Amino acid sequence: MTAPWTQWRQRPVIVIPGITATTLHDEYPIARQDLWTTVLNKEFERLAMHPSDPRYETDEPAMVRPGRLLGLVYDDLIKALRYELTERRDRPVPVFPFPYDWRQDLHTTSERLAEFIEEVLERTSLLRNYKGFEGEYRVDLVGHSMGGLVIGEYLAGHGARGRVGRVATIATPYLGSVEALVKLLTGAGNLAGGIPREREREAARSISAIYHLLPSYPGAVVSTPGTNVLTDLFEVGAWQTGVLESLAEYIRLHGVPPLPENKRPAAARKLLKAFLDTAKAHRQRILALDPSAAGIAMKDWLAIVGMGEKTRYQVTVRGRAGDPWFEIADDQIQTRWPAEPDSRKTGDETVPLEGAIPPFMDEKRIVAMTFDDFSFWELRDRLAANVAGLHGLFPAMNRVQKLVIKHLRPEHPTPVKGIGRPLPGIPPQEWSSPTTWGQA
Repeated sequence: MTAPWTQWRQRPVIVIPGITATTLHDEYPIARQDLWTTVLNKEFERLAMHPSDPRYETDEPAMVRPGRLLGLVYDDLIKALRYELTERRDRPVPVFPFPYDWRQDLHTTSERLAEFIEEVLERTSLLRNYKGFEGEYRVDLVGHSMGGLVIGEYLAGHGARGRVGRVATIATPYLGSVEALVKLLTGAGNLAGGIPREREREAARSISAIYHLLPSYPGAVVSTPGTNVLTDLFEVGAWQTGVLESLAEYIRLHGVPPLPENKRPAAARKLLKAFLDTAKAHRQRILALDPSAAGIAMKDWLAIVGMGEKTRYQVTVRGRAGDPWFEIADDQIQTRWPAEPDSRKTGDETVPLEGAIPPFMDEKRIVAMTFDDFSFWELRDRLAANVAGLHGLFPAMNRVQKLVIKHLRPEHPTPVKGIGRPLPGIPPQEWSSPTTWGQA
């Protein structure tokens, strides 16, 4: 009897980046225009979505398409996976990047991932060294930041088809990040990469994906004592009037057909509700996600989270003349770990630890990592992390790559002893250490 395919071949891998980590280009001009690239092009305003149809750009005519993954973050990861997962040079393991339009809602992106997975499976079956692959017909997925949410959304809708073998997610905001709220309120924050600018606020409010990252973990939004205001950010009533007013002005400037002044407030409320309802539905699917229903055992899902960096983990809302008003304070940016070893009021600078913990996973299996996990030889990346932050450069970290490689290929000889640590509050003796990976 022929041995099962998985005993002698490595599955193809798809790497899914985070928000803002795919270049975007306008293909409508004869000479393609770069709107979002690694350094030189950050035209957030031209990437704003139309209030009458948020699938398309406000600045029409346009044809904005995704380009490639940002090299600083993902090139080394993809090269490492291609090299280390390949046992013999004449039998290369295909590792595919998945560039996508990170402005779109995650359901739309997950549908495109579903199509891409089928394409990857078909392309892999054409490789001579994958003869017999059709019997396995699965891929492994690696998602960074919002890329992990794309994986979750895909599994919620397509998991029953059994197309996924193993999953690795890195610094994924399963329950959101306060930085998404800060971006929507002020235009600033650590969410969108590069140097934040307040003028990005109106454009951010038109981008569906940012609403998917709103925080919903306990304590993310707290009201001042005696204040009767909503703290559920997926409810329109939780948002201060200024947000609705800016959306109404956005509709005045760009809405089709033009609306009279007395109808713009209702249109703004409808638009905000549509964004929030879509985001809430996604969060509910993440909360209800059962990987086993997709044929993925708990041991086949690696979740890496970051901590030890000053991170905004909470925001306060109070009543102001009957209107909710968010207080964005510097003292909410801090880390209480390691000074308080059991405290989870920490994070990776962008995603608070409480927002990064997968709700469907046994916490004893989660691997936490810090800035100190950069090795001496990664000094260049350590310096880059001072600019991009730990969250943004996680995929470039050598020890993160080792964990992902060991997870996808348990028999790989790379040592993982001493890499990572348990979540605060998890006794080390109860933690499923990477040292045990690959063992029966």
